[in-house]
Amino acid sequence: MKILAIDTSTNFFSVGILDGEKIYEYRLYTGVKLSENITHILSQILTSLNWEWEDLDYLAANLGPGSFTGIRIGLSFIKGIAFSLDKPVIGLCGLDVLAKAAADKERNIQIVPVMDARRGMVYAAIYQNHKVFKRSSNYMLVTPEELCLKIKGPSLFVGDGLSLYQKQFQASVHKSFFLDKDWWGIKPRYLVQVAQEKLQCKQFTDSFGIKPIYLYPKECQIRKPSAVSYQPSAKN
Repeated sequence: MKILAIDTSTNFFSVGILDGEKIYEYRLYTGVKLSENITHILSQILTSLNWEWEDLDYLAANLGPGSFTGIRIGLSFIKGIAFSLDKPVIGLCGLDVLAKAAADKERNIQIVPVMDARRGMVYAAIYQNHKVFKRSSNYMLVTPEELCLKIKGPSLFVGDGLSLYQKQFQASVHKSFFLDKDWWGIKPRYLVQVAQEKLQCKQFTDSFGIKPIYLYPKECQIRKPSAVSYQPSAKN
């Protein structure tokens, strides 16, 4: 089985590729020029593997949350390729990917990924990681204070939201632990692993059935929106 999974939600372009039991990882800083280079970069990667686009079985993309522009670039590209080649698409959430990486590093502790959402808000979710790993909350857009009220029990935090709010979480959440900065970004290996898990649950769709996870209202003029949560449909 061959899977191509990408994340374009930040200034780093992350690409994970599954080839049977092998996983290839690529992570490049692209800044604002990703839209100009995404086709060239991916074509070079496939060429290095002696693959054609048609060789791929599934395409996967991080749907967010994150940069609106970045998410649109990646999702539009994946949808276009999937439509032209009639390939199925797997939708991923960056919070799931961060949590999966943290769960692999530390067992038997609740995982809380937090991403900076600007305007004094964070994107977050809560994951149980004891006998089984599973998300136990909706995807949320909340203030750090609101998130702390939702957390019960010892928790391991991960994500770039810690650059702003780690001291606040440490003061408000009893037995709070934090992964270092090396784990705050999306790691390509875990894009692939989350895609595999969704595939096992038959959570994939066609190019028309995939939608971004924004969480923020589309009317971005709102200075400080009230807490928002999102429960994805089964197909995402």
